[in-house]
Amino acid sequence: MNIIEMTDEQASSSFEQFFDRISTFCETNPVIAKEIFEGKEEFFAMTGKVRDDEDEFNTRMNAFLLWFIFDRKPHESLYSPISKYQIHLEKTGWFNELEVLNNQLVHVHSLFKIVKIKNGITFVKDLISGIKYEIEDENTLMGMSKDIYFETRLFTFNDKRCFSNYFIQHPPIVNKGIRKQLKPVKREKKLIKPFLLKLHTFNNKYHKYRSIDIKSIYHFDQSIPEAK
Repeated sequence: MNIIEMTDEQASSSFEQFFDRISTFCETNPVIAKEIFEGKEEFFAMTGKVRDDEDEFNTRMNAFLLWFIFDRKPHESLYSPISKYQIHLEKTGWFNELEVLNNQLVHVHSLFKIVKIKNGITFVKDLISGIKYEIEDENTLMGMSKDIYFETRLFTFNDKRCFSNYFIQHPPIVNKGIRKQLKPVKREKKLIKPFLLKLHTFNNKYHKYRSIDIKSIYHFDQSIPEAK
């Protein structure tokens, strides 16, 4: 009987299970835990602070953790959290989970809109690539307006797409401005992640300062003073 057969835990079959395992590994690894603390300072310095009593706290913490795990470049260590987790899975002989992890390295992180929800399936459109995705989930986005542009990540488990655990929802009034800003990003094939972080920052301000002109928060027009 090999190591995989001896384990009483199977490979992750859902995003929730995968996220719980990799985040627990990161939080309990002393070196990575220190990097998480540093990463929080870095991420929230870019996107704005959030208090644990705010409605958006869980959403923004989940966004941070996925940024930390998949996007942040290590400053002092030679290995990213992903690389350390890969090494851990190899050493423990958990090759099924390693395969699951490797399959998530190239996932879809973008800006989306709902096309329709029908027969238990949510159809969304990637506003960067124009690709439409089918998600076998009719509940997660139920009630969200089709006019809302939202940031999230799409992962794949058992050959099926699924949503991650956060949605940064932008007010429809800024859709025109977002589309205008997206044109040079797509035309010049720029990386989308810096733009998503910028929108994340604007969205945080939007939730904090509802009385301020939205054009000063989603600051696309340089002739208008930016809300600090």
